[in-house]
Amino acid sequence: MSWICQLLCLDQHVLDSVLEITGVRLITGSPLLEGESSAWRTRADDGSVFTLKLHWSAEHLGRFRNAEEVTSHLRSSGYPAPRHVGSDRCRSGSWQLIEWVAAEPLQHPTHTILVQLLELINRQRCAGRCSLKWTNELIDSVLDGKDGHCETASLLHYSVRSRELLDGIQQWALAARNSTSRSEDVVHFDFHPGNILVEHGDVRAVIDWDGTCSGDATFDLVTLLYYCYDNPSLRTRILTEIQEQVPVELLRLYMAHMILRQVDWSIRHHDAGTIDHYLTRSEHLVSDRRAR
Repeated sequence: MSWICQLLCLDQHVLDSVLEITGVRLITGSPLLEGESSAWRTRADDGSVFTLKLHWSAEHLGRFRNAEEVTSHLRSSGYPAPRHVGSDRCRSGSWQLIEWVAAEPLQHPTHTILVQLLELINRQRCAGRCSLKWTNELIDSVLDGKDGHCETASLLHYSVRSRELLDGIQQWALAARNSTSRSEDVVHFDFHPGNILVEHGDVRAVIDWDGTCSGDATFDLVTLLYYCYDNPSLRTRILTEIQEQVPVELLRLYMAHMILRQVDWSIRHHDAGTIDHYLTRSEHLVSDRRAR
């Protein structure tokens, strides 16, 4: 096994597959932060830089391919999504190669950045396929959970606080059963600041499209709201935009999914301080919505 394989914890089969499918010969690389997929910053023999993503499941290739299709369509309208070079199965699961964007994750959202993000979400409108399952799938995710990223059992067993939080958001999900929403937008589905790359006050790219689907792009606004909730002025601006687009039942449903997803992930992957941070934010969010 070559030194690059040792560095990336990959076998030669992955690198050979990348070369065969894309024509790119990877020679160096370093690991990035891990989520559901592992990712590395890699360099090719011609100096080009890429993100190489790996997922343990070969079935995840469908998500990679869907991300390629969606981002290609959005890029044609000027949307700043990175170019997806190629993807395929391998012995260890599936891989995807994406052009590297030389910019930093959004750390300090501003109103100037928010204006750009609102425009990007508007470009996602009517850019997807009609999804008749959108609302029901979100309701089911809150009531029944989803393995790997929306597990209700973690909140049920972690503490009294998390159990009470789960009860509250499940009531919101039940109340949304007769709601209808947009269903033909592109939804990024993980539109948080870490997936928004900026440089000198401008949005350079929105990355990590593995979870993209068709539905209501307002969900991405709610995701942004969740992670900007501690900023009062941004919170007010984003909430105003959301309330102009969806009724309160859908706003609460989208929030319920985000709360479950983040708090569950923190319980299973983060330290006690981080768990408390997201529990507190979620409790404030639920309390504020109940008061309106």
